[in-house]
Amino acid sequence: MQNNDDPNSVIDFTEQAERIRNLKKKQEKEQATRTPKEPLFNLPAITKYLAVAILLPFFVLEIWNIFDPTIKAHAYSYFGFVPARWNGAMDFMFYTPLSLITYNFLHGSILHLLMNGVMLLAFGAGLEKFIGGKRMLIIFFIASLAGVMTHLAFNWGSDSPVIGASAGLSGFFGALIILMQRRNIMGITGKMGLKPFIFIWVIVSIIFGMMGSPDGSSVAWIAHLGGFFAGMGLMKISYFDPQTDQNI
Repeated sequence: MQNNDDPNSVIDFTEQAERIRNLKKKQEKEQATRTPKEPLFNLPAITKYLAVAILLPFFVLEIWNIFDPTIKAHAYSYFGFVPARWNGAMDFMFYTPLSLITYNFLHGSILHLLMNGVMLLAFGAGLEKFIGGKRMLIIFFIASLAGVMTHLAFNWGSDSPVIGASAGLSGFFGALIILMQRRNIMGITGKMGLKPFIFIWVIVSIIFGMMGSPDGSSVAWIAHLGGFFAGMGLMKISYFDPQTDQNI
């Protein structure tokens, strides 16, 4: 029989509750250190790398320009896409073929850079999640090549360099609306479902081409359309849609 008068036999519920609270706090702290936190910008890997590749040259040139004010003009002339270098009106240098790639990573102003950055985040991240980084990157470079070739066809002999990733990013949008149609996203179904998007993109491109960019620079709108339609066309190839090509 328990002696209730014995002070050692009385259970201190307050002390027990405090121990339980401390143990619970310790467990929560340990759990927090084990659980990885979600990144602020949860972008797919290739989209991140492409963003860095687009951002880095701009800021390198901006810093370099402080010490050599001619560096940007030289970079645009040598590594931008200049149609006149392809028809003999200007010298075709050994590095000229590189401009088919390097022109994507040069931008004329912070506004130009920001606009393409927004396009990359809006279209590139979604496209990479649909089809994977490798396919997305192939679309980018083929669309960018189609863009400058279209520009060359309509501006044969121009000595103005084309710079910026807009043609490749326009290809992302073209590919993305085809995928959205196939997956019945946002009600884009049938051939009529694509026509408003195509019409809007063409009209916006033409308006920017006529009025120029808000920062006063000209816009190679033909290149945008070339990249856009190239992106749409590439999605007709089964390789670029993993739903129809599960073995790749």
